[in-house]
Amino acid sequence: MKVSEIVSMLARILAEHYRSGVSLKESFYRALDNPFSIPSHRARAIHRRLMELGKRLGLCEEILDDVIQSGSFEDLGPELKGVLVTAADEMLFEGTSPALVTDAATRVAKELVSDRVADFVHAVCFDLEKYDVDRLKRRGYDDLCLRHYFPPDFVDYVRRVLPEDEIEDFLRACNKPAVKYVRVNTLRADVDEVRERLAEEGVLTEPDEHIPDLLRVVEEEIPIVRTEAWKEGLVFTQDKASAAVAHVLDPQPGEFVVDLCAAPGGKTLHALCLMEGEGEILAVDKSDWRLDAMREKLAWQRVPDGVVELRCADAREIPEELDEEADRAIVDPPCSGMGSVQKRPETRWNVTKKRVRRYAKLQSELLEAAIKTVRPGGIVVYSTCTLTINENENVIRRVARRYDVTIEKVNLQFGRRGLVPGTRRFYPHTDRCQGFFIAKLRKN
Repeated sequence: MKVSEIVSMLARILAEHYRSGVSLKESFYRALDNPFSIPSHRARAIHRRLMELGKRLGLCEEILDDVIQSGSFEDLGPELKGVLVTAADEMLFEGTSPALVTDAATRVAKELVSDRVADFVHAVCFDLEKYDVDRLKRRGYDDLCLRHYFPPDFVDYVRRVLPEDEIEDFLRACNKPAVKYVRVNTLRADVDEVRERLAEEGVLTEPDEHIPDLLRVVEEEIPIVRTEAWKEGLVFTQDKASAAVAHVLDPQPGEFVVDLCAAPGGKTLHALCLMEGEGEILAVDKSDWRLDAMREKLAWQRVPDGVVELRCADAREIPEELDEEADRAIVDPPCSGMGSVQKRPETRWNVTKKRVRRYAKLQSELLEAAIKTVRPGGIVVYSTCTLTINENENVIRRVARRYDVTIEKVNLQFGRRGLVPGTRRFYPHTDRCQGFFIAKLRKN
């Protein structure tokens, strides 16, 4: 693809990201209106390029903040941010000719903003050409941060939970594509049957050695989302660590289960499968549009009516309605997302100490709500896709001190022991899954 085309498309996608605050993946679909109208090889190339840029998004922002003479990067509008971040990444990290990048960035800025910004964009590109990335060391970036494109706070949190000789392997794994898994909808199909059907359509899978209803995708002649098995709702994309949560919960047929942060619905649906479709699940989420998407997912997987109730509410208020009625509860609260950078590389730039503190407070409140919701003897499983101690073990410690609960052993044959006895941690460089944490509590 021509440099001008790459800069134009990426700048538009990033402008949508800065304007709306949605993920780069969602911005890709919004900004290009209908990516499926673009030849597939070109759409894939832009998406791959976008994911690479996401790894360096914060670096480019820091560099531009250093380069811009009057004002700061934050003062710019979304379109101008998109153009300049694309230019910085192309020039400093992709090795594209500065002359070609400057020409493309100037023309795209004129199209997206106005002719008046042309001189400004040209001047910034001129300074970018001379920029030495090592200057970021004055802003706290060490060689490890710069080599693997991670912010200092992120690396600092990793150093607190992993030995020094594993850190680089972990960061390297975070920058590789995630292993793809699909979970079988066992309400409607047998695992071996689904595996055979997928193979007939050109998708080769292997059974996972730890999760019985999970398949690892080995080879795709066609994308799995285009298979009949997918269209019929027989399989569902889910990371291995995430798929372990319902097995740790171990819900039984006929029980009442509450999922307090339910959307997009993977754990709710999995719990229902393990309950053999018998019982009742209350799925709570604060987001209307996420519940709408979950409702579509339930229909797609042909979940029987009346088994899963969707409720738009603040999960912290649910105990006022359900006073120790539930048999089991899942709490997978909002988190800093440290463990999800393989799929959403830009999230690494959101891992800050301030955000982590804010999430930890909310997570404690949600876990307390879950404990109040279940009956004595009931089980609560707490999980996150992050790795900070603040959002994981410290939340468990804090809540366990306040409530009469027993921390039970998470009995899985993969992952490693957490920093609180009984809990479990998972890492991409050793467990072939996203960074994750699971704890299991029994109410006394």
